[in-house]
Amino acid sequence: MKRIYKLLLVCTAMISVSTTVEAQSAPREGDIILNPYYGGPNFGKNLFSNSTIEVNDNEIQSVNTTTTGLGPMGLRGGYMLSDKVMIGLDVIYNGFTTEYTYTKQNDPVVYNGRLTMNRVRVQARFNFNFETSSNVFKPYFGAGIGYNGRFWTIEDNGQNIQEGDVNGLPAAILPVSARIAFGSNFFITDQIAINGEIGLGGPVLSAGLTFKL
Repeated sequence: MKRIYKLLLVCTAMISVSTTVEAQSAPREGDIILNPYYGGPNFGKNLFSNSTIEVNDNEIQSVNTTTTGLGPMGLRGGYMLSDKVMIGLDVIYNGFTTEYTYTKQNDPVVYNGRLTMNRVRVQARFNFNFETSSNVFKPYFGAGIGYNGRFWTIEDNGQNIQEGDVNGLPAAILPVSARIAFGSNFFITDQIAINGEIGLGGPVLSAGLTFKL
């Protein structure tokens, strides 16, 4: 009987602690939110693997191509205007480097080349937290709009080729980006949550941690 009584006390204490943590976990008005994340896929890396590029009007046929990429990755952050609404910034980066050997038309010499692309998006971010019965599991809708920059460099046998000399690459793009997304934070402590998001205008899928300050 004493063991049953002790077990009931332990269960009651655990439920009480769990309820207290849940009541405190959801973001509240005045909180600062930080969310570092990593996502995918890296479309640029996939697109330029085993591709043909034109430089200075000479066709380059890539062979023994090696492409590496980073991102999309970034940092979202903001201020809770209310228990449901957050405004802030979302900084997104992705890039890739393709190293290859190539031959030019009517030229038997094998050359070395490297193409690098870096893309940066900085967006004003808005999140709306949906009402749920749980303060630990917090789904949300997100939207953003802002700057979009893509930067190319090509190194041909150790010499940098200017952007204006690169044919077939988007040297000038619309400098505006936008994003819509759905995601959720699952709080594992009062201050830390596991984050997942799916969206367009950035990483299709991303995951990371959310810190409530």
